[in-house]
Amino acid sequence: MTVSSQISARLQSFRLRLPKISYGPFLMFQALPWLLLATVTRSHARSIHSAANIPVFFLAEVAVFLALLIATQNQIRVTGGITKLNHLQFGDQLRLAWSVLWRIKLFFLLVCIAMLKIGFDQLSSFAPRSGFDGIVYYWPFPWIALWSGFAAALVFLAIVERGMDRKPTGRAVIVQFFKRFRFVGPAVAAIAIFLFVMGVAQVEAYTLLFPYYDLLDPGPLRNLIATGFILAFGYIRLLVTVYILTHAIRASYRHSSLP
Repeated sequence: MTVSSQISARLQSFRLRLPKISYGPFLMFQALPWLLLATVTRSHARSIHSAANIPVFFLAEVAVFLALLIATQNQIRVTGGITKLNHLQFGDQLRLAWSVLWRIKLFFLLVCIAMLKIGFDQLSSFAPRSGFDGIVYYWPFPWIALWSGFAAALVFLAIVERGMDRKPTGRAVIVQFFKRFRFVGPAVAAIAIFLFVMGVAQVEAYTLLFPYYDLLDPGPLRNLIATGFILAFGYIRLLVTVYILTHAIRASYRHSSLP
């Protein structure tokens, strides 16, 4: 071995080994493309005035779920948690989305029917169907904030179950919800308050900016500004919701021996 090789080997042995870390907020940007797809798809679905908008709305909800999945996975990484979500291929993510969404949509439908039978008007009765959608988008029903917080907790727990390599069945999610209610319950309340405040802020911002927005001619710039406005509020809702739930679940594991 030459002298230069020996020096190089010696320097290599003293090289600092720094942990591989990423700046948390940058990781959360990975959810933005799916949230953008959801926003554009949802806007298109709202322009379809027939039953043909149902699959388009569902596609938007799948995109919201994938954004929530990625945000959850990265938030767990940022906080030092362990999950197997990063091993999921795209096909696995889509199967997980279908597995979770059909169950939660069925549950929401049963709630809608029950409200209709009790005597609520049709508009209010079918508002709960927007529970999952309401995690990231504004709905003009104040109580939807609480319902969306509950929906977010159920979906988050299903994702955590899958990340622990367990099947996220409806029964498993409900069991985990009640086992960890001491921590998940306050998290749902905090999310509900946050979503309500965000709804008020979004309406106020819209009221303030609309006179200037209305001056723009119809076209790409006007559509881009509208999409960006909705996307910005949705992104903040998503990040804060995932942040609250992640810390609530981590606290439940630290303070209990629940599996």
